[in-house]
Parts: sequence; structure tokens; C-alpha cells
Amino acid sequence: MAEKIVELGPDVIEVLKMASCIGNTFELSILAGILKISERDTASIVLKTIKSGLISSFDDAYKLAQVENIEDIFSRKLIVRYKFSHDRIQQAAHSLIEKEEQARIHFHIGKILQSKYQDRIEEHAFEITNQLNIGVALISDKEDIFNLVKLNTLSAKKSKESIAYDLSQKYIKAGTRLMAGKAWQGRYYAISLELYSIATEIAYLTQNYLEMHKNAGIVIDNANNVIEKIPVYQSLMSAHTAEEENQQAIKIGLEVLGQLGVRLKANPSIIVIVKELITTQWKLRNKSMDDILNLPPLTNPEQESILKVYQGISTSAYLADPNLTLII
Repeated sequence: MAEKIVELGPDVIEVLKMASCIGNTFELSILAGILKISERDTASIVLKTIKSGLISSFDDAYKLAQVENIEDIFSRKLIVRYKFSHDRIQQAAHSLIEKEEQARIHFHIGKILQSKYQDRIEEHAFEITNQLNIGVALISDKEDIFNLVKLNTLSAKKSKESIAYDLSQKYIKAGTRLMAGKAWQGRYYAISLELYSIATEIAYLTQNYLEMHKNAGIVIDNANNVIEKIPVYQSLMSAHTAEEENQQAIKIGLEVLGQLGVRLKANPSIIVIVKELITTQWKLRNKSMDDILNLPPLTNPEQESILKVYQGISTSAYLADPNLTLII
């Protein structure tokens, strides 16, 4: 396949090489930006690859390359998108690029994408992050490093939400590697907290409990307050519940509640239960069901954290400490 590409001429080879670095699909505007030539000239070269069957278009927009006033058409920001006809074609084109050159090209693509989508970074996070991660060796500017840590954190979060846990772990490793000795320092504090909290949750979700405890420990040792630690405590409680270590889940929950100002003990006596029920009834006096349903949304971070801990230990309490369930 690589030999066939080489026979197509230098302009086509260059287009295929650059396109292969963008991905299996690519936009004309991005390709033209990398090649540093006009979109019209780029479209004309890509047309040759379409005729040879190496590239195909998502629609008939590519035919606009044959229109004489093409510059006017492109000035309207029409999006022309292409794709490689087969993964092997993309791989063959990519193999024609020297390793060192690949990093430079991917870094350049990442910067172009970052600029093009600066108002839609979250939407295009994967595209940008993947390109810059490949070219990471070329990044030395402190601001660029910080922004790439943020991009990897965002991509890790989005991957987790899409249940792509292996992919999320990849971004977590890239982000933590980039931070190196800067983690938890200055402006890296907030991003460190988010990244290691995500890492803890991913480790729990993939049942890598050793890694979970390691990452949770890092957050617990470095976070400023208990509210910031709640996500990792939730992961720890959920993991112990999943492993049927209910007493340990309850222990963690009660310790965290204590730090939040709620004093509860395991296996409360009947007297304590009755006292709490009476107290609750007293606080709800003169309140109808409608009054309760129409209460404003909870916005107090401490109270929200308390509810999250209650939720975290509820299953374990139900299974191992029924009396405690009556209170929470």
C-alpha cells in the first residue's frame, strides 16, 4: 500500500501524510492549515486521491473544488470533510513519516485544533488532547504544559462518563506525568485534586483496589478540607460495600461525618433511635408534604457532603447495621 501511495506524486503524498496524522476523518480547513496552502489548492489535490480511491468524501461538498469561485464558497465557512477509504491506507500514509517528524506534525495539528476550537474545547477535547500528547516532547512552555494537563483531565473525565475506563486511565497517566513535581502546588492544586479524584474513581470502577487506595491516599494527604475529599471517600465506601466489607464502609462514613460535625455511632441503641425520631418529628412540625417538596435546592457544600456520605453508607448500614439505617 505504501508503494502505491509513493507512485502518486509528491503533492498527493504530502497531503496523505498530513491527513493521516489528523485521523481517519479530517476537515479540509485543518488540512490546509497544516499544509499552509489555500483550501482551494488543498481540495484540488485531495480530489486526486478521491479519484484514485484512497480518500472519500462524506457528501458532495468536495465537488466544489471544481467551481471557479471556490474562494467565495470557502469564505462562507462551508465544512468539507473527508475520510480514508480504509484504515490500512491511513496507516500506510502515516508509515511514510519519520518518527521525529511525526511528533512535530501532531504537535502542530494540536495547536491548530486548539486555536480553531478555542470556544468549543470541551466538544473537541479528545481530538486536541490526542494530538498534543503525541507531540508532548516538543512542549516546553509552562503555559502549554499547564493547558495540556487541563486537557488530559477533561478528556479523562469525558472518557469516564462514556464508560471508556481504559481510555480515561491513559489520560490520567499523561496528566500526572506532565505535572511531575508541580502537583498540588499553586495553580496546579485544583487540577491535581480533580485528576487524582477521577483516578480514584476509575480504579474503583475497574476493581483495581490497590491503585484506588493509592490515589485516595494522595488526595486525603493533600486536599485542604474534608469537603474536597468527599469524592474519594465515596469511592472508598462504594468499594468496601462491593467487597462486602460493610463494617469498613460504615467506619469510613462515620469518621467523615464526624469531620462534618455529625456525631453518630455504629449500632445505636433503641433509646438513641427514639430520641432521633422524636427530634426529627419536632423539626418537621407544622410542615406539610407540599412545604417539604417545595423547599429550595440544597446549595450548602457541607450539607451536600453530609447527604453524599449518608448515601455512601446506606447500603452497608442496611446490611450490617439496621439500627443505624433508621437514623440516617
